[in-house]
Amino acid sequence: MGTNDGCPPPACSSPLDEGCGAEVLASFEDVLVGVAGPVATEHFVYWGYHDASVTHWSLVRLPRCGGERGEPDEVADADGFLWHIGSIGSDVFMGLREADGTSAKPTIQRRSEDGSHISAAGEPANIDLSTTKAEVLWIGADPFGSSGFGLHVMDPHTLKETAAVADPDAWSGATTVDGDVYWGGVGGVRRASLESPTGYDDVLPLARTGDVVVTGEWLVAHDLGDQGMAAGIWVARLDGSQAAKVAEGFILAFLETDENGWVYFSQLVDEKVSIVRFRPPTGDLQSLVSGDLRGDFVVDRGWLYAYFADQGLVRLPIPKE
Repeated sequence: MGTNDGCPPPACSSPLDEGCGAEVLASFEDVLVGVAGPVATEHFVYWGYHDASVTHWSLVRLPRCGGERGEPDEVADADGFLWHIGSIGSDVFMGLREADGTSAKPTIQRRSEDGSHISAAGEPANIDLSTTKAEVLWIGADPFGSSGFGLHVMDPHTLKETAAVADPDAWSGATTVDGDVYWGGVGGVRRASLESPTGYDDVLPLARTGDVVVTGEWLVAHDLGDQGMAAGIWVARLDGSQAAKVAEGFILAFLETDENGWVYFSQLVDEKVSIVRFRPPTGDLQSLVSGDLRGDFVVDRGWLYAYFADQGLVRLPIPKE
């Protein structure tokens, strides 16, 4: 989340209020394929997508504050696969699989708003990538084999590893709070100290964790379920106590938070994907917008950005308390 608030949202109590509905920032003749993001930096909203063959990716952006609807600016493209995207400040971080003949070399790349970019050395084999305000977190195999498969912490400026925890069952989702790192895996949510990550504690038992976020004193996790069971959203204290399932159904494995303690996720309702939110520890859901959602979404400085196949890239002011 950035600090530039040059376009504060209107004071809305509901998306139904006048001037509080979704604004289309960009529409497209064809439905975008393999969408990654969007994410917001200081001045732009970025997202990625693939061509029809899903073997070539493009990274595009629009001004974060909107204005006249226009064509997105393509800032990068390459053969291969764009799997994950995140942001810290004015930088975008991408988990890539770069095509190279019959193989696909994985890497993590940082790209700044001025177009400069660097890639991590050693081809980290990432299967999931997350960003906080100060760290790049990824799950996968260490390129040099020193720490094996597990959770890795990377300095966002140098893209060099600063900590790692071996975990052969690590899966998806990671975040940090008060010197600890939390991540998801087969069997639930784990926690380790960033200062001495020699092992980890099992905090919240789940079948298979799809994503993990922390807001205030609450840990929120997406459980993919097991053997065809419906996905669920779980809330617990940071130590795993007072755990409760607050939502269940066809819920996509992506969680987002804002500075006011709300947690956002998307779920299938009446053949449309609705973006909803709740404030832990309760499970009272507020629906914000629905449609043919592709990719993830981002909540940034009072706005929600998302790409819907039936609308385009939209921006929605978040309702006030």
